[in-house]
Amino acid sequence: MTTRGQISFNGRARSSTHANREYIRYKYLKNKENEYVYVLDDGDDDSEGPISLGKSTSSGYFINMQWQLNYSRVFGDKHRVGGLFLAQRDYKEASEDDPVTDKYLPFNVIGFSGRASYSYADRYLAEVNMGYNGSEQFLPKKRFGFFPAFSAGWVASNEKFLRDSKVITNLKLRASYGKVGNDKIGNNRFLYLDDINTNGGFNDDVLILHIPSLGHGGKIEERALGNPNITWEIARKQNYAIDLGFFRDFSLSFDYFIENREQILIQRGIVPDLQGRPQHTLPKVNMGKVENKGFELELGYNKLFKPDFSMNVRLNMGYNKNKVKEADEPYLSEDYAHRQRMTGYALGQNWGYQIDYSKDKSSGRDGSGFFNSKEDIEQSGLKYEIGTPLPGDFIYVDISVH
Repeated sequence: MTTRGQISFNGRARSSTHANREYIRYKYLKNKENEYVYVLDDGDDDSEGPISLGKSTSSGYFINMQWQLNYSRVFGDKHRVGGLFLAQRDYKEASEDDPVTDKYLPFNVIGFSGRASYSYADRYLAEVNMGYNGSEQFLPKKRFGFFPAFSAGWVASNEKFLRDSKVITNLKLRASYGKVGNDKIGNNRFLYLDDINTNGGFNDDVLILHIPSLGHGGKIEERALGNPNITWEIARKQNYAIDLGFFRDFSLSFDYFIENREQILIQRGIVPDLQGRPQHTLPKVNMGKVENKGFELELGYNKLFKPDFSMNVRLNMGYNKNKVKEADEPYLSEDYAHRQRMTGYALGQNWGYQIDYSKDKSSGRDGSGFFNSKEDIEQSGLKYEIGTPLPGDFIYVDISVH
């Protein structure tokens, strides 16, 4: 059993000096007599003056403290047991350059994690991970989250029926399932609190309360409502894989993964302005859901020709596709071909008009995708709501719901 503690410190400081000087600017233009003359563009005779200097500084630091306890032991010839307990604390003072609000308040994150592993005869493998983390981004009763993970593996090539094989030199099957949390919820902090300005002014986008008894003019500006139920965004991850080695020099690794993210922090989309507040002032909620699936494939060749000469070649390929499952998105009217623009589609889905590359109406040739003449426009019979097409304009497919 061993133990270890460490403290890391990362500091940053920045200083800048800037200078500014006003001066007269002219344009070189042609006048009515077709002569080029200088014309005053900006400033006047008093604009030119001494240089003004300014200086700014910013600083910040990050401290990470860790303490861990490790355990490893072999029982007999076949049982291998391992364990780890880790406690850590992050303390960060944001600098002027950090794109967050309330940057002068330090960031605090605390976490505890543990791992237990077991191996039997280097053939059967199992591991359990547990994390218990707390973040200042949430209300105290929502602050801590528990995130477990499990994995198992079978090294079939260490079994008797494959141990002496010259063809399959490595065969390992593995699978894992885990739950992870995310507290990085954008540039705003403490979204569980109301954002109220007691020196509010008149603004059409926020709610202004007039209270004559207040000494500052009686205006309170409710810029945003807090949500005390805001909590961790959750991702549940699955992975199923096979590692294969054959003829000692060739290898193949294939991973198939599924990730379901839920409790994603989003802005409400189906609450109308009729309720009395602009939507951007409503509290954010943990309602978003996204599904992601894909695979990764790696082929390798590793050959040692001589002690000082070897070859290592890797070919990698990956594919993944995501889909938004829930975005609190309102439906468009029934005359839209696609009544939602996020739910059911990939993140960042592009939308636009579809170009028609079918045969040109007038020539019968393979389509170019745009109108070649007025005859093409007349024969198409298309009518666009975005304007009247002219020769050279794209031909768009009519996908309207009739």
